[in-house]
Amino acid sequence: MSFRDMRSSFLIISIFITFLSCKKSTASKQSPETSVSTSIDLASNYIEKLQTADWEDLVVELFLGSSAPINYTVFKKQNIYALIDETTPETILAKINYQTDVNDMPLKWVKIDFSQNKFYDVTNGEDAILELSFNQKVFEILKEKYFGKDIKIQEEAVADNKQEAQQKKVSPNCYETQDGYDYIKTCSYPLDNNSIQSIYETLAKSKEFKEEELLLPMPIKDTVLNDEGKLTSLRYIVSKNSMRLDINYSGGVTYIVISKEKDSIKLVKTYSSD
Repeated sequence: MSFRDMRSSFLIISIFITFLSCKKSTASKQSPETSVSTSIDLASNYIEKLQTADWEDLVVELFLGSSAPINYTVFKKQNIYALIDETTPETILAKINYQTDVNDMPLKWVKIDFSQNKFYDVTNGEDAILELSFNQKVFEILKEKYFGKDIKIQEEAVADNKQEAQQKKVSPNCYETQDGYDYIKTCSYPLDNNSIQSIYETLAKSKEFKEEELLLPMPIKDTVLNDEGKLTSLRYIVSKNSMRLDINYSGGVTYIVISKEKDSIKLVKTYSSD
């Protein structure tokens, strides 16, 4: 049983208990005790599930139990998932997506600040941060995992942070726009310690494009991959100062352009639905 099924069942049982408590018969006086016991067992199972979940599942649970303004009659909870975009020693930045098409624009960007015990909606940028209320128990379990009780994941995060520190990368300046049905994310990287190849390789190794199996290293000439056994096809167009990649899906196209500008490396990702 999933987290969401448990949560729904817990709510239904609670309503059922209230209904039974209004009855006058002897049977109705006894049944709430059994129902309460069942509810406690269900809640216990839900907590056990949380404790074995990974970071991204916990971020989803935190989001679904928060005050984030989402119309759940349109966006079904079971189709919502999270992708962790960036971590620091005390924060997580994650993208909340809706699982209907690979090119759907994110529902929200959220930030978890463990040092302040805060949960934020940062979709509209640093100047329009919205602090959210949230389920404290889910937050505590995620925090425990983040700070070392989930040893394997923590070691991977530490290794990633060390690699980033060695490369001395500076965080890119990013912004998002929408043009009709197209969602566009543009990032500018400083020229120091960055190149078209390094930014492409970081992108190719990211969770976002894991299933697409992008070529590594980056091709040095125009290349087309069209494997009938896969759901995607890849088309690379390479020049001296730029690289364009078209990823064709059954439901749309993602265009990636990495180019060398005067004082930066520019990355533009365009998610276009059919």
